[in-house]
Amino acid sequence: MTRTRLIGCVALPCWGPVPCRRGTWNGITERDGEQIRRVAVLLRFLGSRGYLQSQEWIPHSPTADSANLFASFWPLDDKTAAWTVVNRNLTGPPHTGPALTGGLSSVPAGYKFYDLYNGVEIAALNGVLPLTVERFGAVLATDKGPDADPDLKALLTKMAGYAKTSIASLDPTWHYEYGARVKPARAESPVAIEGMVKIPGGPFRFDTHGIEIEGAGSAGDPRSPSVNPFGVDFQYEWEAQPNRFHTQWIDVPAYWFDVHPVTHAAFADYLAKNPKAVAEDRYHYLKNWDWSDPDMPKPHAGNETLPVTYVGIDEARGYCASVGKRLPHEEEWQFAVRQLRPSSV
Repeated sequence: MTRTRLIGCVALPCWGPVPCRRGTWNGITERDGEQIRRVAVLLRFLGSRGYLQSQEWIPHSPTADSANLFASFWPLDDKTAAWTVVNRNLTGPPHTGPALTGGLSSVPAGYKFYDLYNGVEIAALNGVLPLTVERFGAVLATDKGPDADPDLKALLTKMAGYAKTSIASLDPTWHYEYGARVKPARAESPVAIEGMVKIPGGPFRFDTHGIEIEGAGSAGDPRSPSVNPFGVDFQYEWEAQPNRFHTQWIDVPAYWFDVHPVTHAAFADYLAKNPKAVAEDRYHYLKNWDWSDPDMPKPHAGNETLPVTYVGIDEARGYCASVGKRLPHEEEWQFAVRQLRPSSV
């Protein structure tokens, strides 16, 4: 989904989310990505100096082209000020010439104006600030020039470099990136096979369906109007595009499978032997454990034989690697459950 986030009069077209959780990637075009990068640099600079938190903010500051140029005015108590600008004329050439009219009267005489987007100093003419605005713009009025303000000097240098490449010259084409599953890797030799059962492997009709409500992709010539090469859900190595429905005869090699889930006690023993394995991100991590020692959680009394929960995939992989094993892949789960008696696993 796309949405526009308004920051003053600066509109940022953003993707949410950019990395897709279903096995595809919603990329940002080269043109949009460069616009976002430049505007982000400006907003970080202005925000760090308090302009975007101005209590005297004027959302709609007058401009010389009210049909296409929209500006916000951000003054501070020290009489410095900033403007953020959007050119809404998306089909025409960049705006060049008289631009900002509002807010100039509040700027003390002797202050200088800097076109932050293009990285150059500008001057008012007959009470109007001229600007070149391709899509976005920003101006700073200050009594300290770049020689006395190293951060401003660095910003102007960076933005002047960006401005050498026009936004219109960048590729506006949206490219769809496909995802592909990582094939199961062979685990190291397990420390012990007690508590494991050997699954013989063999041919297996793998079958799984997604639950997304969006349409599925379809195979064929992508130039055909009846073909949708952009699917949702997941893309396996035998598929041409992501899809909601997956059916394939595959050959599952033999493997060993734990009979019982990893218990609280086993995971606690693992952490005791590997203190650095305690996750740095503690949000909901082992939240049903005793955290009286903030550096080393332990199971509550009586819970030692319960399956361990509230761990992430990285923590689960770390535990498996410590005993020479790995997490099972979904076809291995399916094969074990469908092909063997439930009492065997």
